[in-house]
Amino acid sequence: MNLAGILARFCLTSTLSVVISTHALGQAPIEFTVSEARISFVTTEHNISIPKPLWAQSSRTAGSFKRATSISVLQPNAQTALIEFIPYDETFDTWTQMSGVLVVNDPDFPVSAHEASIAHAFETNCKKGALMLERVPPLEAGFLPSLMAVCAEFRTDGVATGIGLGEVLIAIVLDSPNGAAKIFEEWRGPTFDLLNKRTWPIGEHELLTRMVRMQGQISFTKLKQ
Repeated sequence: MNLAGILARFCLTSTLSVVISTHALGQAPIEFTVSEARISFVTTEHNISIPKPLWAQSSRTAGSFKRATSISVLQPNAQTALIEFIPYDETFDTWTQMSGVLVVNDPDFPVSAHEASIAHAFETNCKKGALMLERVPPLEAGFLPSLMAVCAEFRTDGVATGIGLGEVLIAIVLDSPNGAAKIFEEWRGPTFDLLNKRTWPIGEHELLTRMVRMQGQISFTKLKQ
């Protein structure tokens, strides 16, 4: 899968840490260090930290986290990496919760391209009148702004895994001197009422909590030479 295909695919600390190694075809393995609140790893010449996925918040040991999470790594080349996390008892075709990171290690790749890929994916696959796209300003001083996309019902001729479902996505898009990253969390469930947040696949309080954690805990920095 090339970069265009990947972009179109969308649709605090603890003394305990666990390192999970996973291989991508033709690339060196990525090691994930998991603490009580965050996941940290190195890929495409960047250090990245993201909040621990919602479903794994109750994990307090290395073993329980590994039993709770499945990890997919796609690296079509040395400059691009897509890392996705889902609950261990779900599949990458039928997931209901997902956290992920898409990194492009190219100084000429703009943040706006990541933002456009989110909008394009939802505008292409969501039914007319069932979509909401919003920019969310920093919720606290020093936090990062975020994006939110809500699709109450996917088109029947759209993404095959989204038929009959709706989705909520929140994302942080940020850059470094060497490239840009899109860090996201998504929730899917049966079609819902766009204007009634009580019907969404994630509760309003949980959604706000995740947005605060993403805005405040994410980091993306180039490796020091």
